[in-house]
Amino acid sequence: MRTIIPALCGRRAGGASGRPALVRGGGNPIRSRAPEPDYDWRHPAVIAFTSGSGGRPKPCVHSLGTFRTSALMALSSLGLGQQPRLLLSTTPPQHMYGLETSVFWPLFSRLVLHDGKPFFPEDIRRIAANAPWPALLASTPTHLRALVKAPGSWDEIAGVISATDALPEQLAGQIKTALGRSPHEIYGSTETLSFANREPLRDSLWRPYAGARLIPDAAGQTRLESPHLPDPVWLQDDLRIEPDGRFNLLGRQQDMVKIGGKRASLAELNRRLKDIDGVEDGFCYLQETETGEGRLAAVVVGTADKQSVRQGLRPYVDEVFLPRRVHFAESLPRNAVGKLTKAELERFLANLA
Repeated sequence: MRTIIPALCGRRAGGASGRPALVRGGGNPIRSRAPEPDYDWRHPAVIAFTSGSGGRPKPCVHSLGTFRTSALMALSSLGLGQQPRLLLSTTPPQHMYGLETSVFWPLFSRLVLHDGKPFFPEDIRRIAANAPWPALLASTPTHLRALVKAPGSWDEIAGVISATDALPEQLAGQIKTALGRSPHEIYGSTETLSFANREPLRDSLWRPYAGARLIPDAAGQTRLESPHLPDPVWLQDDLRIEPDGRFNLLGRQQDMVKIGGKRASLAELNRRLKDIDGVEDGFCYLQETETGEGRLAAVVVGTADKQSVRQGLRPYVDEVFLPRRVHFAESLPRNAVGKLTKAELERFLANLA
């Protein structure tokens, strides 16, 4: 996702506000009152483009009010509104997840964003160890998978937030063991911003933020109504909604595959694939045979062989969805936030063939 920010401020209001600010006078810092800007919260402030993982990127216009309300809902649901924390974000703000967590969450809470770009495990460990407050790490499954392999102690990490891709249960367990914290996931999209969260080691179901409502229709599509959105948004994912409002994410509508009259989600297959011992990364895809029939194939990064991949998937999927071919690669063409865009994936598979 990339963002264009045409306007982030409005006219400045006259008079003093209740917001303190540090200014310098005579060489000494003093505490004073800064006037609070009078923002037009409904004014379009950000044009965010979808990542292209499902095809051509499309623009999504959001206002400052959308980001403010969404941030307050997320912070409340995660219990972060009043806690002083140093936020270490490994996701750039050009991505919606990074924009929400590293820009707007600190604006409406006591979170303080670290002004560096922590990336390597030792950098994150050093910053957390020297921080004046407990450190909250906001990262991605791809990055967290590398962190759990790094030797050393992570005693100073007070919490872990993950997004951009499904967090496999095995990886969630490794994060808790290595970093000492059970990770939390947030769920959303460029169109909706985040609107739900879960702690996968405690509950596989997602819980919408307070005030957010998921409403299915007769065709199986779901729309989101929430205080942070001016209008309902139709979701691109298939959900199974429980009576209490929690839901299970079945996969994106365009990643549902049908073989032999049976349906499965590529997202769920990918999650199961990456939970197999010896698989560091990978994905499943539908490969057409010479007869025109679709057959499932997989690409794997790691030490697992074809037999262990098929055996690892067998307890969870129908026989027709076990990959007939398993390709092996040194790495996958993931972007800066760990996503596989459709264009890059097509080029990768063409070269693989």
